[in-house]
Amino acid sequence: MTGSREAMMSLHYEKCSAFGYEIRGALPVRANFRRAHGNEFVDSLPDPSTAYFSTDSVTQTCLIRVRCPYTDSPEVEDTLVRFAQKWAAAGAIFYRQCMGEVSFFPLGLPAHVKLLAELDSERIRQASEDEHTQYVRCRIQDELRECTDDEPPLPSTQTGANHA
Repeated sequence: MTGSREAMMSLHYEKCSAFGYEIRGALPVRANFRRAHGNEFVDSLPDPSTAYFSTDSVTQTCLIRVRCPYTDSPEVEDTLVRFAQKWAAAGAIFYRQCMGEVSFFPLGLPAHVKLLAELDSERIRQASEDEHTQYVRCRIQDELRECTDDEPPLPSTQTGANHA
C-alpha cells in the first residue's frame, strides 16, 4: 500500500465509519523490532484493509489497529498471527469488533495465548454461572410472590403464635 492511498482510505473510514471489521491492541515486541517490520506487516495485509501502527521503544510495544469493510476477515487475523509469532515478546489481548459485536482476540507467544484463552473461557463460564444464579434467584422470588399473593395471611390461631 502506498502512504497516500492508505491515508485516503483511513480518512474515508474515519469519516464514514464504513468498516465492518476492526481489530486493535498493543503487542509487546522483541528488542530488535524496528518500524520497518511494522511497515512490512501493513504491506502484507489484504486489500482493502487499512492499518495504523505506532511503536514505543520505552515499553517495547507496537500499537496496531486494522480496519476493513468486510464483516469477517480471517486473512487479516492470519496475517496478524504470523506477525505476532515472529515479533511478539509476550501475549496480549486485542479488541475485535465485527459489525458492532465486540470480542477479544488473544495474540502473541503460543504459551501466553493458551493461558489468555483459558482466562477468557473462565471469565465466560463465570459470567454464565452468574447469569444462571441470577435467573434462579428471580424464579424463586417470583414463586414466593405468587404463594403470598394466592393465599391470604393465616390468622394467629392457625400459626400457633401466642400474642397474649
